[in-house]
Amino acid sequence: MSLPLFQTLTETQVTLSPAGVNEYPFFCLSRRPAHLKRDIEWSGADDDGRRFTWKVKPNSDGLPGEAAWEIWLTIIQPLLHASQPLKHGLLIPLGGVRHCLRVLGWTISGANARVLTRALSQIAGATVEFDLWLPLPRPKPEGENFRRVRGRGPRILFYSIGEYQVSEAELQSGELAYDYDLNDVISIRVALEADLQQNVQYRPLDQVYARSVSPSSRRWYELTASSVFGAVSHPNSRGYFDVRYSWYVSRHHTLESQTGLRRIKMQMEKITKDHLESGYLRKIEYFETGEGDDVIIRYFPGAGAKRSINRVKSLLSGRRGLISVTDEPVDPTNAPPPDSQAEALILKMISEYGLIEKIARRLVEENAEEARKQVEAYPYRKAKPDNPAAFLVQSIREKWPLPEKYLAILARKENDATAQTQTEAERIADMLVEAIECLQRAAANIIASERPALYDACSTAERELGDLRDRITAGGECLLEDLENKLTAAEDRLTEALWHSSDQEQLEAMLKSATAELQRYKAGMEPEVFNETLRRSVTARLREQNRIPRLSLFYL
Repeated sequence: MSLPLFQTLTETQVTLSPAGVNEYPFFCLSRRPAHLKRDIEWSGADDDGRRFTWKVKPNSDGLPGEAAWEIWLTIIQPLLHASQPLKHGLLIPLGGVRHCLRVLGWTISGANARVLTRALSQIAGATVEFDLWLPLPRPKPEGENFRRVRGRGPRILFYSIGEYQVSEAELQSGELAYDYDLNDVISIRVALEADLQQNVQYRPLDQVYARSVSPSSRRWYELTASSVFGAVSHPNSRGYFDVRYSWYVSRHHTLESQTGLRRIKMQMEKITKDHLESGYLRKIEYFETGEGDDVIIRYFPGAGAKRSINRVKSLLSGRRGLISVTDEPVDPTNAPPPDSQAEALILKMISEYGLIEKIARRLVEENAEEARKQVEAYPYRKAKPDNPAAFLVQSIREKWPLPEKYLAILARKENDATAQTQTEAERIADMLVEAIECLQRAAANIIASERPALYDACSTAERELGDLRDRITAGGECLLEDLENKLTAAEDRLTEALWHSSDQEQLEAMLKSATAELQRYKAGMEPEVFNETLRRSVTARLREQNRIPRLSLFYL
């Protein structure tokens, strides 16, 4: 098997990939210059006749390559998953340059730091245009299984390295400055990825195995991992799964579509060679379909696939050790089940803060609660130590006071836990009471500014919310859809009153400021979408200025 691009590996890792999204080619797992510079264009119709298009245009650095794929799955995708629900413009710090290199398992050097930033430039500089139908994690009540997603622009925006702001021109040219410190934090902003990863199902990928095979084999694994899992783990599985050649070659965009069984077999055998040598696949069979040059390929997973799936299950359940895979059943009483929370904490201390496993395990065994609190509180401390591992060990052993921001978050979680014990009707009634109080305070401030239209809108909304609260409190039936419609209508009236009651000069100044802030996104938006985004931005400022609350159930 071919060696991985980078030789040093981190701890065993499992990452979660959005189902459906990863089928559309974005990363070029080929080292041929022609492939790296080639635009990706894919369009057609799915099995149900729905039309789709997917286009990727690279910047001057070329398509996102092997390093970009590794960075995406190891660092970016886990943070995107942890930041759900994603929103356009959401700022996500990836961590210091040194920390990112450590997580990737790369040696910490200026050369690898340049590889890191160049790969991020490739991801953010690639322009994507799509009109897709993505599968929903569960069908809607009306029976819909797919949602339509459209957009044009970057998936993410490579935003800054410490104080250094990356411009649009630098992204497209690929010429980035490198006068930054290895401890400077890299941050990205979410763009179209917020649309692609909205309400999707996530599937695990075994990064240890993915890194052990060649790039083309790695793409095969990414596309078929869920089918392998079903063939190995499903109780009614036949022990194999089928893939149409036409389905696969359309998703592995660096492959040239072949004709004839012999040529197709030669091409696909090169791709799956690593999987056969590792034992991930036991056998492969090819069947002609009689439909032109299309072929059905039947894959039989082997012992290597079982080991990989057991590694995934083990890590997702909090265990760092691997489950042995043999033909004989394993007696579960031979070893007590590990404490999954403690193991997850130990893994976090090792992978994110660089502690030695022996020290991390001892700290958790001595005082697991203190270790957990200090690990959770670390991101909220103002200090940015050069040696995070030593800093964290000392804070646990000396039981340092916890930061105020962290204590406030703990208090909020306790309040949320208390709120969960309430019935849905009680929670909605309490939230309506808070919204009514906010409207009363806003009306009291507005009446002094002589804006009768806005005052009337606040008073009307206050009465309507009061009626809804009384109806819910009295036990009357109130459908969530009907309630949401009433709240949305009241909010729309408040928004109109805000715009009509505001000073025109003030509105023009706000529009000018918001336009400047959103200018970098304008090229990737349709005119009506940009105008709507601009209006929402100004509305949010007006609402905050007049202390008008949001009324939708999403915000209450």
